[in-house]
Amino acid sequence: MRTKYISSLAAHCSCLLIICAFSFAQPCHAQQGQVLPDERLPTGAILKGIITDEDGIPIKSANVFLAKTVAGALTNSKGEFHFTTTKQGAFVLTVTCVGYEKSTQATLVEAGKTLEFTVALRNISTKTGKVVVAASGYSSESGKGVVLSARDIVTTPGGAADIFQAIKTMPG
Repeated sequence: MRTKYISSLAAHCSCLLIICAFSFAQPCHAQQGQVLPDERLPTGAILKGIITDEDGIPIKSANVFLAKTVAGALTNSKGEFHFTTTKQGAFVLTVTCVGYEKSTQATLVEAGKTLEFTVALRNISTKTGKVVVAASGYSSESGKGVVLSARDIVTTPGGAADIFQAIKTMPG
């Protein structure tokens, strides 16, 4: 009988303990549907868009940036770019790519705003003068290959007086 009383008392105590724990719990704001501002989230502007050529073909690896800042991005294979900046005010959006004329566009950057751009770059030809390519072969003392003396092997930087390491440092 005494064992039954102790087990009944233990069950009542554990139930009482659970009820007390839940009655002192703080309500969670997220469960009430409230959205609290997270100060760690960036409050900057988002700049995104697409860069194409005059025929509407996307340009890959075009450099898109705000002039006089480090904010910018390269376009992907679809000509799309996307970057965020905390800078605010009047800026010049600049787009450059080899083989295309540089494009600039004035824009006003404001925190929390998303700015979208579509830029078509004009293809330009690069004219060069005469190009001369000159090359020469490596010659050695004997005219047929590199000649290494014992002194060369010992004094070769990084060779550690090892013939195989000394040979690795030779051209060709």
